[in-house]
Amino acid sequence: MVKFSANLGFLWADIPLPAAILAAKSAGFDAVECHWPYDTVATEIVKALDDTGLAMLAINTFKGDDEGGGFGLSAVPGQQAAARLAIDQAIFFAAQIGAEAVHVMAGKAVGAEAKTVFEANLAYACTKALNYGLTILIEPLNPYDAPGYFLNSLEQATQIIARSGLKNLKLMFDCYHVGRTEGDIIGHLRALYPIIGHIQFASVPSRQRPDQGKVDFAEVFSVIDGMGWTRPIGAEYKPIGKTEDSLGWMQGMGRSSLGLKLREFWAWPISERMEDPALKLKPKLKTPHIEIFYPSRIPRQCPLYFAQRPCCFGLQAGVSCSGRLGMNDL
Repeated sequence: MVKFSANLGFLWADIPLPAAILAAKSAGFDAVECHWPYDTVATEIVKALDDTGLAMLAINTFKGDDEGGGFGLSAVPGQQAAARLAIDQAIFFAAQIGAEAVHVMAGKAVGAEAKTVFEANLAYACTKALNYGLTILIEPLNPYDAPGYFLNSLEQATQIIARSGLKNLKLMFDCYHVGRTEGDIIGHLRALYPIIGHIQFASVPSRQRPDQGKVDFAEVFSVIDGMGWTRPIGAEYKPIGKTEDSLGWMQGMGRSSLGLKLREFWAWPISERMEDPALKLKPKLKTPHIEIFYPSRIPRQCPLYFAQRPCCFGLQAGVSCSGRLGMNDL
């Protein structure tokens, strides 16, 4: 089953970061990530993460001032000292809050010198990140949203990663940016899977909720799931209005091929539960369960038909429930 991370740079961006983490948990997200958390006290972020049990997947290096483009410093000639201060800041802050990765932003630059500067700064970042068990991410941005950004194609990013030989340097694959400029999101995902460290998504071309636009994200999520990707993927889209009003897509995309509504809850009384004969799982109290609302169109002879009422199967310790259940699996 595909898991989702809330990118708090766009989702719940109008409330303080700790409150946004709590909101993401309440909405059903499996993890969080953010852009620039440096204005928030690290201990407040840690408390919110501890209270919710959510992981912080990644943060960005400092974006620089708006006059310089606001897209980072690490490929900008003449800014090496400031770029490394930004890298140090991000790695230290990530270690403080327990984040798993740092996205090193290249900035706006062009030419051979920018390439040399960027690769040297990435080597610096990766070496320093090893001390904290962190992954360093690089992300190609499309020229419509980030004109002049140094890292602007998957091919360029792939070559940088290959030349570096650094095991903790990975690609942040943003389906939105790929869809805007390169197309064939699924083909690129499959080809680049070994070097991908994180995946993000938003509708193409509007960068809104993923059930809009020209990309079928239900198919994309199915492919990601089928490739064996188990980490949460980042919802980095710009909601129109309140974030809560934009989350309807979560119930119908990536969670189940039958459109089942799943919700974790603690065990019902034994009389209200039943054993799943296919998986041979016996009901147990005090264990996590999945509540499933089955569509009325399922025929009576189908094993999933239970008088159109909520049912659940007991899950033994260590057993998870897959959301990729099709009629052929019954």
